[in-house]
Amino acid sequence: MFKEKKSIKIFEKPADTEFCSFKGSIAVVIDVLRATSTIINAIHNGCRGVVPVAEIERALLLRQQYFAQKPLLCGERYGKKIDGFDLGNSPAEYQNEVVRDKVLILTTTNGTPALTAAQEAKVIYVLSLLNLETTVNQVACLNEDINIICAGTNGQTSLEDNVCAGLFINELVKKSDKFLTDNKCSEIVTQANEYRDNLLTMLRTSRHGQYLEEIGFGPDLEFCSKLNFINACAVFENGMIINSFLVS
Repeated sequence: MFKEKKSIKIFEKPADTEFCSFKGSIAVVIDVLRATSTIINAIHNGCRGVVPVAEIERALLLRQQYFAQKPLLCGERYGKKIDGFDLGNSPAEYQNEVVRDKVLILTTTNGTPALTAAQEAKVIYVLSLLNLETTVNQVACLNEDINIICAGTNGQTSLEDNVCAGLFINELVKKSDKFLTDNKCSEIVTQANEYRDNLLTMLRTSRHGQYLEEIGFGPDLEFCSKLNFINACAVFENGMIINSFLVS
């Protein structure tokens, strides 16, 4: 029996999603430098969950809502930790002894707006290079259209997010023949394959990677470049990002 193909579409920045509906579809959100990499490391190190919000004011309000759970306020603006917050947006800050069993309220310049742009989707996956293979394995089992949303940088497309998206698409179509890609996906996959063996170099030559090195976060690039380094799959549901491996 003929089975209808499921589409894969990529949005290179959140603004591209403005007139799109993601109802009934799967969304995959990417911000390699650094929000989704930080979230995956926090999930891996045992946090209870991450609550992503677009605005600082919303983060402060949610701290009161979660007050009994002693949440950590986390985030950055233009790469730097927000004054008065507990943590910034460097994955190195999110160690087991800091985040285990904690609720994290996170706001970032690019990543958390991308997550909120996807919130109509049936399921939202949080993707970085760190957990690419694990996420592919879960998404390949689904029978829904896939919408990939890249956070970009300050409203512009970003090389690192496109490369991550391309690697994800490449692995997904290799694992399952149910997915149909368009020309844009093919272009992104071709670009990603050029960098597959040089991910750290790619991050260092990207616009945002160079900026992070300038403000003292060079070591984050090395961590964020580690392909398939973390065996975690994170989903954003009911307002919180959690480790889907822990969901029965």
